[in-house]
Amino acid sequence: MKKFNKFSAILPLFTLLIGVLFGLSFYFTLYPQLETPTSAATVTKSFRIGGSGITYSCSVTYDNTYGTIESVTGGVNWAFALKELTINTVLNSGYSWSASSCIINIRNNNSDSISVQFTRNNNQWFNNDISSSISFASPGIRFTFPFEDLVATPSYNISYNLNGGSYGNSHPTSYNTSTSQQTITISNPTRAGYTFSSWSISRSSSGGSSPTISGTTLTIPANSYGNITLTANWTARSYTITVNTNGGNISGSPPTTYSTSTSAQTFSISNPTRDCYTFTGWTLTRGGTYGGNSPTISNGTLSIPANSYGTITLTAGWEIQKFNLTFRSNNMGLGYVTPAYESSPQNALSSYSSTATPTHPLAEFLWWTDENGNIISYEETITIPSLTEDTTCIAVFRTSGASVSARLGGEARFHIIEIDDVEYIHLSAIAFAGYEFAGWTAQSSSGESIDLSTYGSTCDIPFSQIEGAIIIANFTAIDSTNQNPDTDNSNGEFE
Repeated sequence: MKKFNKFSAILPLFTLLIGVLFGLSFYFTLYPQLETPTSAATVTKSFRIGGSGITYSCSVTYDNTYGTIESVTGGVNWAFALKELTINTVLNSGYSWSASSCIINIRNNNSDSISVQFTRNNNQWFNNDISSSISFASPGIRFTFPFEDLVATPSYNISYNLNGGSYGNSHPTSYNTSTSQQTITISNPTRAGYTFSSWSISRSSSGGSSPTISGTTLTIPANSYGNITLTANWTARSYTITVNTNGGNISGSPPTTYSTSTSAQTFSISNPTRDCYTFTGWTLTRGGTYGGNSPTISNGTLSIPANSYGTITLTAGWEIQKFNLTFRSNNMGLGYVTPAYESSPQNALSSYSSTATPTHPLAEFLWWTDENGNIISYEETITIPSLTEDTTCIAVFRTSGASVSARLGGEARFHIIEIDDVEYIHLSAIAFAGYEFAGWTAQSSSGESIDLSTYGSTCDIPFSQIEGAIIIANFTAIDSTNQNPDTDNSNGEFE
């Protein structure tokens, strides 16, 4: 039997312990304690691969505009036989990393084509080969890479509140943070009825100096970031209101302008007046460039809907008035008029004429009177140059030796007859509506009264009895309060 040797039993364990201690020594040779930089722009880590005698001196140079390096660790990735340098970083506000930590993998060879790659936190390859920035510096490898290669420059939105306007062309909707000042051209929008005045600018999730906009130029300072909202400001345009009274007159001061508004507007415009015309309403027309719902005018109020724009013209409409016109004879037995009207409606402001012509051999034309017996013309042809009211013109005829007329309320007619070779005047008194015959009165050429009280409205009087007399037919209103016996309404004068 072989004798047990305790030393031979513990030799494997001792050998294992020695190997572990050697491995730990080798490990700490590869993973020395590293400094934590604060503000230095370059961090250098040097480490040596055991047995190779080569010390790798790795320098990381960065632009501290974007951020700072928080810590650096290094070592050997045994599984992949890679030498690793891990850099942990803190980014300044306004930027984000494509990876919050990156691993520089130095492949274990001495070729000139050393490849450096970066990985994201989720271990997906970033595929950014920066081998061109690696250089050799005896006795080891020294390499640098731009700090900004690690930066995923964020994109921020540029949004627009056109405030009722619109864009007819493309416009920028985003920008990237930059270490340099940026200028972006922003075209101005348009809005019907308004003039663009300026942009208002606001930001969210922002930092750095505030952007500004002047005219069509948006200026974003260096290192400024955040979403930008541009709000359009508008100035309402002014439009004319033209009031064409079309020959009439209007009281007050009608409006002459209005401005586009997001609210409905109303204006008071009084109706015009015009002699001998009746106002029929306004005609509203729009001119120039106009849009929106159409304005309306009704009952003296001009209503302009919200966002309606364009010039407005109001034109007054008129209808000419008509007046009753009368041209007639006081006795058709003695004479007639041409043309003859009896309360015929005729257009105002027009000229009208009529001519009186005697028909009885003993009759002659005396004059024209109005409805109240007032003489208005001695000419056989009477002309009314412009009709402006109800008008009555009566041609007065007479025979030699007597005249016949009527007061207000009716008319008198007569003609000459012979009975048994004796001449008579046949009288007829015709009462107007609302009146009744009230008897005949007569006055001799010497001024003495002639009693005709026994004669009715229709009668025959011997010519010799009234020769040279003035005979008047009298009427009274059926409503006694309207009676006016002193008013002369001569409808005919005859001799």
